[in-house]
Amino acid sequence: MDPHRDAALDARTDSATATAWKLMAEFGPRADLSPDVTARLRAAGADEAGIFALEVTLPMLARDMASGPRLNLIRSGFQAVTGQSQSLRNHELLELRRHTDVNSTARMSPVAVSIARCTAADIGV
Repeated sequence: MDPHRDAALDARTDSATATAWKLMAEFGPRADLSPDVTARLRAAGADEAGIFALEVTLPMLARDMASGPRLNLIRSGFQAVTGQSQSLRNHELLELRRHTDVNSTARMSPVAVSIARCTAADIGV
């Protein structure tokens, strides 16, 4: 294995993941790589390998974000932290989803707890 090649692949994957989250925050969980978005990414310096990685990553994260079990986990975590059953808007669910502890279905990360509390305050809960 070539450690430099692996590092480049890791960096491309991390960049694709970050960009996918940004696109979903901007356009919602059904974000896609329209010609305008692709042109914007290329103008910002994305290469073909980066665009390809994003083409793979974006739908994968969107499917996970929209899955019933994931949304239920986010809602229950929010309710546990805030003590409320207030429904969340899509962008609030997305922001909480970005910070949910993926290693545990029973806990939220400290960042997610903070976001949940701020969201609760913003919506008057």
